[in-house]
Amino acid sequence: KLSHVNQLFRTIALSYPHLWAHISGTERLPEMDLVNACLERSRDVPLTVHLNMYLNSSYDPFSDEVLAAASKHAHRWRSVHIHFLRTPSYVNPILRIEELKHITAPVLAQLRLINDAWALDEELQFFESWRAPALRSLVTVHSFPTKLSSFLELTSLDMRFSLRSRDFFEFIALVRASKMPNLRDLGIFFDHHETFWEPD
Repeated sequence: KLSHVNQLFRTIALSYPHLWAHISGTERLPEMDLVNACLERSRDVPLTVHLNMYLNSSYDPFSDEVLAAASKHAHRWRSVHIHFLRTPSYVNPILRIEELKHITAPVLAQLRLINDAWALDEELQFFESWRAPALRSLVTVHSFPTKLSSFLELTSLDMRFSLRSRDFFEFIALVRASKMPNLRDLGIFFDHHETFWEPD
């Protein structure tokens, strides 16, 4: 609310693009006036973007209007946080996640994936079409993106797996295939989240 203090603060706030470089919205009810204002007032500075992906058994994965607005500025994404959420079956889909395919994000340095829904597979396939040559840091929670094309350049990887999770074995396969030759920092945490168990 800096722009509401007085005219001087308003002028300063509106003229400083870094104050507007954090893009996010409330789950299922994003404040799009604020999101669009941030995208405009941040001008050309790199962005931190928070996206919500909604999953239920009745529909394909879908998102809200934040994705549609932010995807037009993918060339400015520096840090992206994607949250996969389970949503009730009576909630109608808002926007399909087509906007997440064929993303070109030349300055994206950090990607964070948080999954609170269920074991993901096809829901992560859009990463196969991403171009993110500057990606160096990946953080995943129950959501390891095996199709990501930028593993070769990763220097930092922090992962949370459930015991008996397929994601862990897919990670090991990537390591054995020397798909992450530049990796310097690795953190692995196991929990006992039965939602993400694989059947025997």
